[in-house]
Amino acid sequence: MYDRIRNLREDHDLSQNDIAGLLGMSQTGYSKYETGENDVPISVLVRLALIYNTTTDYLLGITDNSSPGPLNEESRARLEEYRTMFRKTCERKAAARKNRGKKNENNNS
Repeated sequence: MYDRIRNLREDHDLSQNDIAGLLGMSQTGYSKYETGENDVPISVLVRLALIYNTTTDYLLGITDNSSPGPLNEESRARLEEYRTMFRKTCERKAAARKNRGKKNENNNS
């Protein structure tokens, strides 16, 4: 599994820091997933599958088919809801990190 998440990241020309930001965690923490030092929590595994538009079965090495396959209307709608929620969460977290950075700059001035 660890090689798959690294390979997908590299195939998408993303850095560990990019993915860590999407997941709301540190680069170091994410790096430990790719090296196998830490197990990947289910919630992170699901988010990675959504980010890469693949399945958790593919990430886990259960299948070599990376395509999620056809979805029925209900599943497609639910997936879009999750993606929207995930995107909004990422945007909120990025804005919060940016605001913390500005506060730290102001405090250091």
